[in-house]
Amino acid sequence: PHKKSINIGKFPEVVDALHRCVSDKIKDLLPETFYIASDLVRCQPGYKYNLHKDHVDKYISIIVYLGMKGNGTTFMGNDNIKYKVGWKMNRAVLFLNDNHGLHEYANVTKQDRYTLNIYVTKQKDVTFGVTTEVN
Repeated sequence: PHKKSINIGKFPEVVDALHRCVSDKIKDLLPETFYIASDLVRCQPGYKYNLHKDHVDKYISIIVYLGMKGNGTTFMGNDNIKYKVGWKMNRAVLFLNDNHGLHEYANVTKQDRYTLNIYVTKQKDVTFGVTTEVN
């Protein structure tokens, strides 16, 4: 099983629309100057990304669940208890990188798992790689 990403940075009109939407919806959480990096991600059935913390350059991560069915994201609380944010089409899961702990996700369905990943960064033109192997 693999994970594949399409960088949306190649589509400036989409990045501008995401920037406006993020500015409108979460303005109180944003740094004074920020940039948007985003991608569409497809995870094949059987793909799993074990517990991890996002890259340090991701100031805020926003994951939008696309499609009717899928598996959500599980967060590890400070109490070492796992908390799952269930899948609901168009649900956005948002977390500040400095304030969250570990999280993980997997695709245990028979369909591909699609998400729109939006990262708020403090640096311009930041891109993030995608791990394709099963963890």
